[in-house]
Amino acid sequence: MKHRPPTDHCLSIPEMYAYLQPDPPKELSEKVDRHVAGCELCFGALEQLERSIDAGAKLDDLLAAEGNIGRDLEHMISERSVGYRSLLKYAAIILIIIIPVGLTWWNSLPPPAEGLFADHFSPLDDVTKTRSGELDTGLLEAMSFYNRGEYEQAITHLEALLPKMNVDSLRGMAAYVRLYCGISYLAREDPAPALKHLEVILTDPETLLLEETLWYGSLAYVKQGHFDKARPLLDKLTSEGGNYYKKRATELLDDLE
Repeated sequence: MKHRPPTDHCLSIPEMYAYLQPDPPKELSEKVDRHVAGCELCFGALEQLERSIDAGAKLDDLLAAEGNIGRDLEHMISERSVGYRSLLKYAAIILIIIIPVGLTWWNSLPPPAEGLFADHFSPLDDVTKTRSGELDTGLLEAMSFYNRGEYEQAITHLEALLPKMNVDSLRGMAAYVRLYCGISYLAREDPAPALKHLEVILTDPETLLLEETLWYGSLAYVKQGHFDKARPLLDKLTSEGGNYYKKRATELLDDLE
């Protein structure tokens, strides 16, 4: 392409916008094709404008932005400096086109999973003594590690208890063991094994730990970046949970938007 400096005869945004629409007028197509064959700035602006249109930019938005940016730039140059005015004008046009594309891309990004998890996760207090009745020595020892924040040791001792438990007679205690295993894994930022334990609890329709399991299960999915899997659990909490978990689920759902 042979480049020539920009002039006041360069293409306008409405002309380029119309050119990029389906079935543009033949006369306009020929004019644009002739012009961009020799004008580097308009060629570049046309490419940027096409990307902006693909991202959803509308002509009115581009024209409004052009006016604001163009006025600021023209204050910086002399009225007689036609060449510089044109150069700055088309630099502004390119910026106008790039900005909507960048904003569209930025707004399409999901919230950062790491930050969301860190903002909403906190280990559950030890409620085994108040909810599960008399505890055996193994569970007491495992929970002592949990209460001290020694989650790796807690996991080892809690998982060692599971093979010894009869599902029918020790359903409640087994659910507590799995819940605190899951939370301990989450405290170590390891959501995959946490979900394995939490999902077992959710298979029991009579579990007394539904709210806690839904909450920590949703956090495990958030940690993995699977917001689509976290939302149904949070929705269930907002519709069926008690005030405490309903409030926390609502806050997390708001942050996921």
